Amino acid sequence: MCRISHRLIGIKQILLILQKIRTMGRNSRKDIRYEKAFTLFLQHQYDGVSLSDIEKATNMTRGAIFYYHTSKLDLFKAVMKYYFINRQKVQTEIPFEGISLKDFIDRYVEAIGQQMETLRRVVGETGATTASKAYIILGLKLREYSEELNSEYTAIRNQIMANWVSALQNAEKTGEIKPQKDIQTLASLFVCTYFGLSIWESFQSGLDIEHLRHKFMYLYDMIKTDSGSPD
Repeated sequence: MCRISHRLIGIKQILLILQKIRTMGRNSRKDIRYEKAFTLFLQHQYDGVSLSDIEKATNMTRGAIFYYHTSKLDLFKAVMKYYFINRQKVQTEIPFEGISLKDFIDRYVEAIGQQMETLRRVVGETGATTASKAYIILGLKLREYSEELNSEYTAIRNQIMANWVSALQNAEKTGEIKPQKDIQTLASLFVCTYFGLSIWESFQSGLDIEHLRHKFMYLYDMIKTDSGSPD
């Protein structure tokens, strides 16, 4: 009876391992499919990419592509969800409670840096400058291809703004920054600095994280009290 029990446990473990291997394989294939398609969309935008291009880049037949996605547009939406929406969401997950504004700024910049590093890894030979411009253009044109994704992106931007407002309000309450007449406008200065610099530097080599940090700290130094944030 014990031997049978041990055999059953062994079989279950083997089945679990095989299931994990199959899942890893599926995830790996999905990552490759998404990565190759995303690179194509960055290089040529949605209208400039054909199904034949996707077949060639992913090394998949059209039937295999349609097994996972009902159309080129469906694939595009999935790719944008994966590489654009989900990565923008990271900015909404930065904690602002119980930390200083200075720490919030540092964490925000680090999160942006991780996004940029992911983009650089994916685009590879496409080049940072081309990829940065194309990434911004894809975001600006999101509404043309998917109202649902555009609404989700708008909600993310609204949450980012709300988090900045909360972080600034907390800093004002703790005396880290001087009393402010308009917290909402101040929050928009930080947010627009990021978006504006992203567009400005996309024409060079892509957003420089240290430039962003410097500009954020310049704003911070103007509003902090003499005591500022404890280091």
